[in-house]
Amino acid sequence: MIDEFVSFLEQNGWKIVKNKNRGDASSNEILKKYSDLPTEFCELIEKYSCISSADDTTWFLCLNDYDSELDIAFKWNEFEKMSLEAAEGDAKWQKEIEEWWQDKLPVLMSVGNGYSYYAIDTGNGGKIISGYEPEFEETDLVAENFSDFLAMVINRQIGL
Repeated sequence: MIDEFVSFLEQNGWKIVKNKNRGDASSNEILKKYSDLPTEFCELIEKYSCISSADDTTWFLCLNDYDSELDIAFKWNEFEKMSLEAAEGDAKWQKEIEEWWQDKLPVLMSVGNGYSYYAIDTGNGGKIISGYEPEFEETDLVAENFSDFLAMVINRQIGL
């Protein structure tokens, strides 16, 4: 499924760069805190170092994007950070935001038509959700799992 998905993206103008030194998602400090990450997701982020739309406004987070040591302008948890900033001064609200994001792992981000993302909800069986600004924590269920999400993109049921 990963190869078919990447081929679909390439045919639609996406920039794809293979990872020269295939990493290991299971040893990544950030990813370790999420339980039961889908195998296909791990394979995708290990195999590729860049999966980005032609205009660079939408991208899949790859393994290096989950490296807290790298100086990346738009971090993997940027939307959580924005929400926490909006809640500044309200400790209860900030705690609610932190608890909500505890089991949500963003996998795709977009800044094309406002800020939006897709995430794996590991606290809900690995379902794929989407969120949008300004209330990133108000989400829609998109797919039952990561494999279904990839298939829905290929079948044009989900536009990226």
